[in-house]
Amino acid sequence: MPSVTARDHSYDAATATRGMLRHAVPLFGYPGVIASHTTILANFFRRDLLGRFRGSFLGVFWVLVQPIFLFAIYFFVFGFLFAHRAMTGADKVEFALYLFSGILAYTSFNEATTRSCNVVLENGNLVKKVAFPCELLPIPSILVSMIVYAVGAAVLLSVGLSMGQLRLGWSTAALPLVLLVHFVMTLGFGLLLATLQVLVRDTIHLYTIFSQAWFFLSPVFWAHSLLEGKLLENGLERWAFVLELNPLYPLIQAHRLALGFGPDHNQMRHVVMAKNAAGEVSFSTGAPLPDVWYYLGYAAIWATVMLVIGYSFFMSRKRKFSDLV
Repeated sequence: MPSVTARDHSYDAATATRGMLRHAVPLFGYPGVIASHTTILANFFRRDLLGRFRGSFLGVFWVLVQPIFLFAIYFFVFGFLFAHRAMTGADKVEFALYLFSGILAYTSFNEATTRSCNVVLENGNLVKKVAFPCELLPIPSILVSMIVYAVGAAVLLSVGLSMGQLRLGWSTAALPLVLLVHFVMTLGFGLLLATLQVLVRDTIHLYTIFSQAWFFLSPVFWAHSLLEGKLLENGLERWAFVLELNPLYPLIQAHRLALGFGPDHNQMRHVVMAKNAAGEVSFSTGAPLPDVWYYLGYAAIWATVMLVIGYSFFMSRKRKFSDLV
């Protein structure tokens, strides 16, 4: 039996060193922790997925019904009712698909991060067990949200390909990497929010408000060409980079390009401003936006940064969780 040192007896969660930086290096062992607990994660995943639809008439078939219903709603509202306001020369079906692809990516991210807020508090019995790696708790919720995304993406591709609006190509080969980056970024934010929720119980309410604003600041409803045209029209084009600093901007764009949106789509192109002899200003679509690999690399940087911050912050406060839950 190993000896018990004085250090083991003198640990105090209130006064222990909680620096974040010392937890950055152990992050390299995090994939190993995940791999060694796949059975537990599979059980949690199954519980979360089935628990979401337990007692409903259609059961797990709601995973298929919900994306189809959402697509029908957004296609009708933004493809027909408000098409004259929202579109920039795009076909109605094209815009509806563009919109739905953004909804899928954002909803998957937002649902997983929102559910992650309470995973530590809801699993207090596990958190109080020293041997359980509670840094794994956000993962099942993230995987469930990605399953729902996958079903919605299948619906999107079925409709888009059948109508000739989406085309599979080399960009589609990047979809597994896009999903991996999506998972890493969501996990980083989830760990950060889970820690903050234990320390400050108002976190989930504040995040709900913030996520509503984040939705409109992300390229879900608006296209890059629409934003660029508005900024050019008002002489504010130099501020376009501010919205592109949004971590979800490159992630959503990478999702779209991997799902079949190409440079021939108006929403995926730059805007060119021109003046005629009378001084009248006109706008037209110009060169395509960067390809999927640009956005994927951009999103991967954000995902890595958020995972380091989220994981380090979570692990630096982990020992206090049993006293707070």
